[in-house]
Amino acid sequence: MWMTTILVSIIAGVLLALNTWATLVVIRNDQVDPRQKKFQYAFTWIVPVLGAGIVLAVLNDPSRPRKRSDDRGPPWSDGFDGGH
Repeated sequence: MWMTTILVSIIAGVLLALNTWATLVVIRNDQVDPRQKKFQYAFTWIVPVLGAGIVLAVLNDPSRPRKRSDDRGPPWSDGFDGGH
């Protein structure tokens, strides 16, 4: 009986951690409009495992362009435009 309780507690803890992580990823993503963020929050918490997995997969897609915190150009650029 106590083994079942421990197992259920571990599974619940893992689900809580996964959903919390997915929620933090959504919060930190500034490329998504607020309406879309609300949908992703709801999807993450209403459908715990599948929702969090899909939200994380979509937001961590390497083919999507990333917004840079500065506008200095590509990472290989030194910011010098040659006076143009």
